[in-house]
Amino acid sequence: MSPGLMKRRRVGRRWQVGVGRLGAGRSARAVLGWVGNGFKGFHGMETAEVRLKRMQMRSWRRGTKEMDLVLGPYAEAHLAGMGPDRLDLYDRLLEENDQDLLPWVLGQFPAPAEFAELIAEIGTFARNRLASG
Repeated sequence: MSPGLMKRRRVGRRWQVGVGRLGAGRSARAVLGWVGNGFKGFHGMETAEVRLKRMQMRSWRRGTKEMDLVLGPYAEAHLAGMGPDRLDLYDRLLEENDQDLLPWVLGQFPAPAEFAELIAEIGTFARNRLASG
């Protein structure tokens, strides 16, 4: 990229993009497609294959071993068969904290309405997996 198209400067704790097609004053994070805690590619574009791999990796590497062991096997068994709307919902679920997810899956606290059906499915899958293994 030509140096004239994009100039960055540090403003506080964020980088700002200053000139060119990207627009003055926009953060590099917004321009490059950062969403939540993960990079989704330039302008949020990624192939279906890359998206499934990213989601599966995030399911296995959560931050707590308990959620790794709940979401990892679920992702391996179900992600490839999910439709686009269900994948979007699961992707939003992956942005939630493990400290919130585990009590939802265990049934200690009610899950938010948008995740209730998915959380119930994940919980049932995890219980069946533990009972059979």
